[in-house]
Amino acid sequence: MTLTGPRIALREQRVDDAEALADLIGRPEVFEFLKDDTKPDVEQMRELLRSAETPADDPTRTEYKLLITLDDRAIGLGGLEVKNTHNRLGEIGYALHPDHWGKGYATEAANLLLTFGFDTLGLHRIEATTRPDNRASYRLMERIGMRREGLRRRDLLLRGEWRDSVLYAILEDDPRP
Repeated sequence: MTLTGPRIALREQRVDDAEALADLIGRPEVFEFLKDDTKPDVEQMRELLRSAETPADDPTRTEYKLLITLDDRAIGLGGLEVKNTHNRLGEIGYALHPDHWGKGYATEAANLLLTFGFDTLGLHRIEATTRPDNRASYRLMERIGMRREGLRRRDLLLRGEWRDSVLYAILEDDPRP
């Protein structure tokens, strides 16, 4: 599966992406905002990718872990998870290599994820969360039409510390820029 935008593409993560993903996740300025407890090394990332392989046509599939590429080079990751099939609820996430921050690539990736979620998967609602101090992320969510719904107090135990999350969401019939 590949989602193609004007400048970037999102494609399925593969085992041979392990080095690029381990490098991305291992960067302190990226890892700080991820929900991972540890930074995987290349071998651990290979094993994670092997264990997460799902056939693209699996009708029970609920998770899409994608690589953001620019000119076939990995520049980030994005994902969509169907959290509740009955209520048609999904959640998106994204992370970009710092060399590519501020260029609109994350916005383009998030828009591709929304389009995929609504138009292909038939979702009704898509959510995303971020830390209260991650202004770049919540500005991005607002740019793509998501609305801030509130603060989840200490809802995430991360690296031994309780963290707050800010919840954003968009409905299938909400206007999107």
